[in-house]
Amino acid sequence: MLGRLGIDINPRVTVSRLGVAHKQMVEIAKVFAIKSKICIFDEPTATLTSEETQKLFALIRRFKSEGIGIVYISHRLEEVFQLADRISVMRNGKLVATRARDEVSDEE
Repeated sequence: MLGRLGIDINPRVTVSRLGVAHKQMVEIAKVFAIKSKICIFDEPTATLTSEETQKLFALIRRFKSEGIGIVYISHRLEEVFQLADRISVMRNGKLVATRARDEVSDEE
């Protein structure tokens, strides 16, 4: 599954010996392997390099193209604008608005 997703990790290595980014990629591969219908990402790029982030985004786009629903939680708006079809904004634990990506501006 790792190879199929283009994740370069030796499957014989114990997960506890992997770095944070590789551990996340293993978790993502597990989601794909069990044929989940939805995947929730909560601040997934917090500990990733730029290159690792782009690999993650490629996987997220692949999931979307294969019909897997994605919930992506982030304070990094540039990431949200790259990935989202719809954006929900929450403030103090309450929903402020949900709109299509094309209806939301950077300034707003």
